[in-house]
Amino acid sequence: MWIWIKDYYGLVITYIASHLVSYVKDVHISWIHMEESIIRVGFIPERYSLERILIEILVRNYSYTFNVPLTLAIMFAFYPLLKRRLVYIWIILILFSLHIFFVFSLEGQRLTSVMTDRGFEKDGKIDVLLWNSVHGFIGSMAIRFEPFLVGIYMYFKRLVNV
Repeated sequence: MWIWIKDYYGLVITYIASHLVSYVKDVHISWIHMEESIIRVGFIPERYSLERILIEILVRNYSYTFNVPLTLAIMFAFYPLLKRRLVYIWIILILFSLHIFFVFSLEGQRLTSVMTDRGFEKDGKIDVLLWNSVHGFIGSMAIRFEPFLVGIYMYFKRLVNV
């Protein structure tokens, strides 16, 4: 079932994250297209209206949704032990927020590096380093360990509720 849903889930995540990053980076979204498991987002920098350029960013769904089936399986495995629905709602909201933050940091990192290289932003090595660090942490740590973190959270919630 996840195979059919993941592309549309990724489109919703990318849509939300792209609009958030457009406020932070002062760009406009030109288009968002989905092709199989890849979502293409076109951004246009707003600061330099005379020199309009298009920046295209590719977002691959499987780079952040590959652990969702395992995470859901862990949640369902805890259901006989922990039947409080509020815990499950919180976990789904946290996963949704984590995925939005992953795509937000991915697009912010790529927009910053492209706009700095093309001269549309001042050469801010600290900005580039910050975006690279945030995206690296989210991509390498949080996304990869989300099933483990959910399992630990549910285990301790079960202990508290016993």
